[in-house]
Amino acid sequence: MRKSLGAVATALFVLGSVALTASAASASTPDRTQSCWQELDTGRSLCVAASADLANAVYDAYGIAISTPDGAVGSDVKRQATRDARAGVVALASTVIGIFYENSGYDGASYVASVSQNGCYGYSHGYTNLGSIGWDNRISSFRSYSNCRTAIFANTNYGGSSYGYYTNSSYVGSAMNDQASSIRWAA
Repeated sequence: MRKSLGAVATALFVLGSVALTASAASASTPDRTQSCWQELDTGRSLCVAASADLANAVYDAYGIAISTPDGAVGSDVKRQATRDARAGVVALASTVIGIFYENSGYDGASYVASVSQNGCYGYSHGYTNLGSIGWDNRISSFRSYSNCRTAIFANTNYGGSSYGYYTNSSYVGSAMNDQASSIRWAA
């Protein structure tokens, strides 16, 4: 009986280890066909197919309106929020501070970073490890908003070679293209 219980315990341990390893592996494998949004100070996030309207998806999921002055995000979410306001529904707002893109020319999959207030007025924001969100060595262009400028770094924790601080860059140059491991927004 003791051998049977020991064998069962060992089998369960092995199966549990395999399940944990599989979950960790799938979580760290980025889906390169998605565009994502994250509100940095609250941790709220959402990913959709790169061809989908990210701003409307965020609005539908969280009631949060994200938009940019140049229409890079939120082309019609303002109209939807206005319609809802007339109906008595109040939308929350999140301030976009930056968008980075997989391809040059602000094209391909993207990642929108926002904050619930203040933008970069007196604050800095960033990702010390882009691998944690599936974007290590993927950035080719970026845009900045809300008094922010963007810098990308070859190493995690804002180390190594860098490019920036710039408001916008339609191409980060051959030295930094697909080389960023951290990103920071500051005034």
